[in-house]
Amino acid sequence: MHYRWSVIICGVLLAHCGIDPARLVRQVESQVVRLATPADHSQHLVVPSSYIVAFRGLPGSTTRHFASFTAEYAQHYGFLADQVLADPRLRELRYITAVDLVKPGQPKRQEDIGKAPAGLQFAWGQAQFAEQPAVLSAVTFESPAAAAAVLREWEADGTIWFAEPNYLNRVQDSSPISADLLKSYNTAGSGSGIWWHKSIKLPKALAQLSSATFTVTQTPVVAVLDSGLDIEHPLLKNHLWVNPSPGASGCSGDVNGCNTTAGQLGGLGDGDIHPFGATGYSASCDNIPCDGKECEARSVCGHGTHVAGIIAADFDSSLAAAGVCPLCRIMAIKVIAESGPSKGLASDQAILLGFKYLTRFRDAQGGVVRVANSSLGKYAHSRATGLVVGVLKEAPNEILVVAAASNDDSMIRSYPAAFGSAIAVAAVGPNDEKAAYSNFGPWVTVSAPGGNSPGEQINSTVPGGGLGMKQGTSMASPVVAGIAGLILAYDPARGYQALRDSIVNTADPRLYAPGVNNGINLNYYNPKLSGSDTRIQLMGSGIVDVAAALTSTVATAATVASSRVSPGCGVVAGGPAAWSGSWWWLWLPLAALVLL
Repeated sequence: MHYRWSVIICGVLLAHCGIDPARLVRQVESQVVRLATPADHSQHLVVPSSYIVAFRGLPGSTTRHFASFTAEYAQHYGFLADQVLADPRLRELRYITAVDLVKPGQPKRQEDIGKAPAGLQFAWGQAQFAEQPAVLSAVTFESPAAAAAVLREWEADGTIWFAEPNYLNRVQDSSPISADLLKSYNTAGSGSGIWWHKSIKLPKALAQLSSATFTVTQTPVVAVLDSGLDIEHPLLKNHLWVNPSPGASGCSGDVNGCNTTAGQLGGLGDGDIHPFGATGYSASCDNIPCDGKECEARSVCGHGTHVAGIIAADFDSSLAAAGVCPLCRIMAIKVIAESGPSKGLASDQAILLGFKYLTRFRDAQGGVVRVANSSLGKYAHSRATGLVVGVLKEAPNEILVVAAASNDDSMIRSYPAAFGSAIAVAAVGPNDEKAAYSNFGPWVTVSAPGGNSPGEQINSTVPGGGLGMKQGTSMASPVVAGIAGLILAYDPARGYQALRDSIVNTADPRLYAPGVNNGINLNYYNPKLSGSDTRIQLMGSGIVDVAAALTSTVATAATVASSRVSPGCGVVAGGPAAWSGSWWWLWLPLAALVLL
């Protein structure tokens, strides 16, 4: 029933955009295999000849548990090798994870929770799939033509559940709280790069914590999927997650995190997480030559370190920078490739391996990973990534994914932010206004400070030991991830849903007040449906309020939000021409009714 109405709505919207809906909807219905288009290749949106493939796994393997990733890999890879690797048209197959297509029963024993499962669990609720998990793997073919031919053959003989291009993702720019620390946060003023602390009520939240009696029983660990991290930065070195058993995860040498772009068959990557393009840890990105694409490399180089600082950097004595969560630690997961066709970008393969990596850690001794920040994304809808993001909340440590809404001033959905299980974060400026660049729409969950003009940006750590200003939804997303970490430091018992609700339901809707944004009473980002008094909030439930979220005190709503709205005909890169040759945006109207 939901699907039929989705198709009707989709048809109306596409017809409004001047597109024949019947032909395109038929493509959605039959597309088990999604092939990369010429536009995908010419616009460098995919890894050439590389696909994420969901194979039908070994029957009966959905309930198996493995002591290590190596053992899990050997089981599933061996099965796949017997099935497909003899084909000379394949250049490489890399196992990522197994995803059960039905939700298993509750663990029979409490100790089962601590074991590494065969794969993540996906509650699809269809018993006929119980005996064959989806085995997600990255497959590289000898050519695009070979990829198309082999994938069609696999579809025809029932070898796979689905296959899609390996898309590329771009970065999107007594109490343990001491009296001295509280004083530092309270005296930080505007114009210093941390004006946003007061916007999210951080000093008030820390005051609440300073007067509360609690002990951090589980150090919150926030995983940062990004471009690498300067682990020697003086404001970050005290906030690094330290692996109690390096190498045991399936990632070699992973002392502070994992580089999942490192090519390792049978492994998740290695521990070399230095910032992209830098000569090593503590090296400044300013040393990268700035001509053409290299200027972009400079920005990517500092991105992960800047994001990590927003989450957990020490307070700087010059009052120039400080993280949201002084009680958190950062797990660095480097997903930006240093070389090859994905250089400077994050492939879906690297991101999926990153999500797989963080599920390996749920021991309080080493730190429980409960939050993952993804300040990167794309407009293509990856089914594989959607599956994994959707089931992370089902893992024993119930992981919340926080992601940037993207920076194109568009209503088009950016992924992974727009997946229903994630928190999609839009950006606002110092006057509570929508940041000029920020994406918006009914799929946005909350807003957070991201900066909006020179001098009103977000100050944070950069490689080489310094500080720097940046703006973007990339900066707004870690504000929310840091809030999630601070909540978990205070109350680690909050599961995924309670943690998510604490953030979303307490956000302050003041950005929808008359006069904000465009200066007139009719707020552009809070429109009414035609013929109705109901207003639609296009910047989420409001600006995050960490003080309210700690105690889940709900702000008074200024408007009534609708859970459904037609996203219309947004554009990427300046106009509809950017959509040509790709069908991913068909999911936008469908998702408005089904996924939210």
